[in-house]
Amino acid sequence: MKYFLVLSAVLVCCTLALAEPILKESDVKDVSVDIAKLVDIYFMDAAAFYLDVEAGQTCASDTKDFKAVHNCAAKITGMLVSPSLPSGVTMDWKFVGDGQCLNLPGAGAQCGKVMLWVTGVTPTTPSGCYTGGMMTICIEAL
Repeated sequence: MKYFLVLSAVLVCCTLALAEPILKESDVKDVSVDIAKLVDIYFMDAAAFYLDVEAGQTCASDTKDFKAVHNCAAKITGMLVSPSLPSGVTMDWKFVGDGQCLNLPGAGAQCGKVMLWVTGVTPTTPSGCYTGGMMTICIEAL
């Protein structure tokens, strides 16, 4: 019985000690938000590039619109794989007004144009539709 009374007294004292109000308690922690880099680029028209060299002409070009969306500085480049063309006929490309590389500062959206052209066509160049080429535009987060 005396152990019971001692144990009861200890439990009551502990309960009273825990029941005391906390008058002031605080802690401060830094808060960070990390937003991942986002870059996206796409041609706005689903149609393929089509370069139609008319009779008597030596060159032709086609232009397509693109849009780049980015939340960081970015660099846009491209790569042209031309179809298998007859000897002396060449293809090249550029961003209209900007050459073959665009540097985009900060965040934003930019629309632009990609132009492809073919040159070196002569009256003796074999006629036909030369397929299998591909134009790729790429955007890279900096």
